[in-house]
Amino acid sequence: MAESVASGAVESVTNQALTYASSYLRYFFYYGKIVQDFTNQRNALKLRKQRVDTRIDEAKRQIEIIYDDVEDWLRSAEKELKETQNLKDEIDRVGYRRPLQGIFITSTDFMDSESLKSAFNEIMEAINAKGVKMIGLHGFQELVKQL
Repeated sequence: MAESVASGAVESVTNQALTYASSYLRYFFYYGKIVQDFTNQRNALKLRKQRVDTRIDEAKRQIEIIYDDVEDWLRSAEKELKETQNLKDEIDRVGYRRPLQGIFITSTDFMDSESLKSAFNEIMEAINAKGVKMIGLHGFQELVKQL
């Protein structure tokens, strides 16, 4: 008797878990298809917008007035393409930037100076500058030798 109750409870919990997790698992297993569908639909919208742009240009050259619903559709399409650009960029990425490692000074004979403080501040500004992905340092050994 206890086994049949336990069996029924396990089955009930399993069914509830599958029901809850199914939407998340679907994304996991169908990610490639979802990305492909998104890419196809975005490209189709982009091509359709180009055709409408061409027809609008032709109509304007003929001194025709463009319908309001066409202008609305065009604004909507432009907004959709702009909003989905970040998602498209994110899908196309194949890696991410490793976090910066800390700066360690291991010399016990290190002497603090204004020129080193200035150089350090310039390095930190370069590291924190928006859009900077890499900086190069040269001549540091010469600076240390001068100290």
